Amino acid sequence: MSPGAGYKPCVAGLSTVLVVDDEEQMRILFRVLLEDSGFSVVGEAADGVEAVALAADVRPDLVTMDLDMPRMNGAEATRTILANGHARAVVIVSGSDSSDLLSEALDSGAFAHVAKTDAPTQLPGILYYAFASSTGPSGA
Repeated sequence: MSPGAGYKPCVAGLSTVLVVDDEEQMRILFRVLLEDSGFSVVGEAADGVEAVALAADVRPDLVTMDLDMPRMNGAEATRTILANGHARAVVIVSGSDSSDLLSEALDSGAFAHVAKTDAPTQLPGILYYAFASSTGPSGA
C-alpha cells in the first residue's frame, strides 16, 4: 500500500490542485485521476513559467509538478511557488531520471516525488497526505 493510500481528509472535495506537465496527455490523465479521487483541478500549466503565474492567480492547495519542462524546470518553479506562498504543497510527478533536478526540487520544499509510471496508483493518496500534513489534523 502506498503512503496515504485510502486516506481522505474530510475536505477532499475542497482540495484544489494545479497540474503542471509539458505533455498535454499527462495533464489530461492527471486531471481525470484527481477529479475522480475528489480533488478539484483548478488549472493546468505546460511549463514552469505558466505554473508560477497560474499558481499566483488561482492559489491552489496543491501542485503536481513535472521536472523536465521548457522555459523553467519544475525544481525552479517549485521553489518560486512555495517561496511566494502560492500553494500549500508541491508533489513532483516526473518520468525524468535527473537526480540533480529531483534533489533540487526536494531541497526547495517539494513534499514528495512520484514516478509517472506509479501516479495512477499512488498520486491521489500522496496528495491526500500532503493536504492533511499542510493543514493539520482538523483539515483547517
